[in-house]
Amino acid sequence: TFYIEGLNTTPDGQYGGDDPNWDCGSLEYVRVEFAGSILSPNNEVNSITWGACGKATVAHHLQASYGLDDAFEWFGGSSDARYLVGNMGRDDYLDFQLGYTGRVQYLIALQSPDYPGNRGIEGDNSEYNAASEPFSAPVVYNATFIGSGVAGFDESNSPGIYLRRGSRGSFNNLVVTNFYSACMEIADAATQTQADAGNLTMNGVLCYNNNLRNSAPNTLEGQITHAYSLSYARGEKGNGAGKNFLVADPLLSAPFEYNDPDFSPLFGSPVFRAGWVQPPDDGFFDQSARFLGAMGDEDWTEEWTSFFVESDLAP
Repeated sequence: TFYIEGLNTTPDGQYGGDDPNWDCGSLEYVRVEFAGSILSPNNEVNSITWGACGKATVAHHLQASYGLDDAFEWFGGSSDARYLVGNMGRDDYLDFQLGYTGRVQYLIALQSPDYPGNRGIEGDNSEYNAASEPFSAPVVYNATFIGSGVAGFDESNSPGIYLRRGSRGSFNNLVVTNFYSACMEIADAATQTQADAGNLTMNGVLCYNNNLRNSAPNTLEGQITHAYSLSYARGEKGNGAGKNFLVADPLLSAPFEYNDPDFSPLFGSPVFRAGWVQPPDDGFFDQSARFLGAMGDEDWTEEWTSFFVESDLAP
């Protein structure tokens, strides 16, 4: 058991338990705007937070806009989520820790130079003990992370994918572009040990125009500068735990039209190349999504999302 970050340490803010199917209720077609708060350093409230929620929990078609901390964060639990959109948040977009083992498919994260955030994925096992069990080990498919192109809001090192503190997991069919920092980093010895053991895998990661602070070239060495992470992306660690890293323009239609973005890939985009991994047949994942990123031929953001830029709404 533990207490939700940012709340008082009372029974109302406590979470935990031993029922992996625990039902925390349903969130369906929900937009959360201008939420979150930084109460003190490392003590923040997110736009949407799950605390030890189980498999019976329902979460899909959710948008978190202009949050002052993370868009979506899981503290433990095994709950699943799909069709998630985060935009203009001040911190991370897919954040997990303390033993989270759920599944996520179809996630879009959008920053802008006027509203920079930090990382696309920030994944921890535990900030208190990297060897704590159960280990964080989410399974993620089909996500698109679009950085601001400028420095992180309050984290100087803000890669698109940042895994640390002993995290495990499986991350597949991702697009990471326009981050000021590198595309991906496996940050510390505890996490690298998990990768070496095959407990942290990535298959299908497109990196393009990241590491902008160094005007880096669009090569694997330019996009991933951390030594261990580069070896991992080359397939040299964990018996090939890192597979199918690609450096290429994803050819998205209009991802930087912030008031009306279009994340669908253009004809000829490399996200549609043959050979990308198929999501598992486990009753949750859409197996037809054999493409990189959050969107294929269907724009699932239509009709229920809002991307109006705050400054354009001012009188």
